[in-house]
Amino acid sequence: MKNSYFYFMLCVLAVTIVSCANTSSNIQYLPCQTEKNTDWGFVDAHGNVVCADMFKNQPSYVREGLFNIKESNGTYTLYTFDVKKPSILLENLAFVGSPRNGLLPLCRKDNRIEIINTKGQTIFELNKLDGKAVKACGCIFRHGYLIVQTEDGLCGLVNTKGKMVLKPKYSLLLPLNKNFIFAEIDGEVLFVNEKGEKCGEWKREGDLLGILPFDWTRESPIEYFVKEKDGRYIIYNLKGEQILKCPERVKEILEIKNGFFVYEGEDGRGVMSFKGERIINDKYLLINILNKGFVALRDEEHSFEVLNKKGEVIRKINDYKRIDVVDGFAYIGKDGNDEFVLNSNFEPTHKNAYYHILPSDNCSEDIQSDFLDINYIVETIVSSKENKLYDLGLDFGKKLADCDYLKSISINNYNGDYCKIENYVSSRLYNIDMIVHFDRVSFKEIYKDVTVQKYSYFYGYYDDIERRFSHYEKNLDAIIQLFEFQIIVPKDKQDVFMKTLCDAIESKYTKIERDENKAQYVSNNISYYVEKSGDKILFAISQNN
Repeated sequence: MKNSYFYFMLCVLAVTIVSCANTSSNIQYLPCQTEKNTDWGFVDAHGNVVCADMFKNQPSYVREGLFNIKESNGTYTLYTFDVKKPSILLENLAFVGSPRNGLLPLCRKDNRIEIINTKGQTIFELNKLDGKAVKACGCIFRHGYLIVQTEDGLCGLVNTKGKMVLKPKYSLLLPLNKNFIFAEIDGEVLFVNEKGEKCGEWKREGDLLGILPFDWTRESPIEYFVKEKDGRYIIYNLKGEQILKCPERVKEILEIKNGFFVYEGEDGRGVMSFKGERIINDKYLLINILNKGFVALRDEEHSFEVLNKKGEVIRKINDYKRIDVVDGFAYIGKDGNDEFVLNSNFEPTHKNAYYHILPSDNCSEDIQSDFLDINYIVETIVSSKENKLYDLGLDFGKKLADCDYLKSISINNYNGDYCKIENYVSSRLYNIDMIVHFDRVSFKEIYKDVTVQKYSYFYGYYDDIERRFSHYEKNLDAIIQLFEFQIIVPKDKQDVFMKTLCDAIESKYTKIERDENKAQYVSNNISYYVEKSGDKILFAISQNN
């Protein structure tokens, strides 16, 4: 399975959305080790340890009576929590999300994504959305919506009943609250409601070209956008009204809450109000916004300070070098190897220190389909037009000059037979690589003066390890000669996949040869080849000369 598309999407975008509050979901227990090198148990908000030393591998925290453990073999086990003896609810899971309002997404090994309730009962399955196979979904429901991605990389929304709310046609979707959804489609950034209608009064759409690190586990409504423009950070509300153009000393905005924001300044972290007033000078190593003020660490040599909303120090906390704010708990205090559950007054709720209290979850970043739908893959490949595949504008006999999609792709391995372009263009869901081969004669004639190892259209150079030749745009007359699919298939499914694919082709075209490892077919001036090769099934289509 390829890397998470959701994770990739978050890494490449360029505007920040900041939550106005901490997550509102109820965390009942946190993973805890009472002593060094012991196994894991749990601790509650009062500092009581339960299930001590019960689990070798670290569990997630407990929500809605459930938790999971990632096993040594990479699978997940989902448990129903009990203070005396938790019980296994489901096991051998490929991916598991986090429960919200009684529902959580997961995927069993070799299955499609499904949504279950807290009793382990399947409520619905994610098969296809608007006729397209589902590749992945988010790890939680946000405001009653689940973000779903189909095999073409586009996103849609389903609700808690499994009903499609928005068709999968968006490159990005983020439910900011119940009926205010941030969307990107065909390069346009906008807000839509659950009917897909444009909504909101945003007047600066050009300032919303993407989003960067977004906490997918937060459920509190998003109320503010932060945009860096011309070296200055600007805070907007959801209507597009500018709240504040920050001073130049603001290098990054880290948290927004209660009309204040924590910023990274020239000498450390500080706090400003929405009026641009500096409440706390940027001289701190860490700052968290509290309901009644702030808690801040000046540096590792000083203690934490509690400050009021005016930025006045009202108390020092001498015992901790780190304080974490955790939903469902007041605070977690850490001082070297000693860790404590703290109350709202920053006092320990228990006498003896614990070795490690983990205030982070353990669920999958997103849920990916683990189902190999052989019939769907075969149908998709065989039903493709003989001279055009997957609407990429790739035609036999077509020149690179007419294939806009390929112009920024590297051409590798000019080997005397074909020059091929390697690219993942068919189905991300089923791990299929498509390779485009160019006609040897046309390509070699253009580049008869060089030994080509690599040519990049985008950068405009050859790279034969020792020499680079500037031949920008010279290969535009290279002719497409052959398409090749390399389909990753588990060993135990290769035989049935091979037979299914060959049977489908054989029902349409003339058989030349066929055995258990390879086959060849023809139709008019097109040849079809199927072959088992290592962990791949190779399927190639070529134009006969």
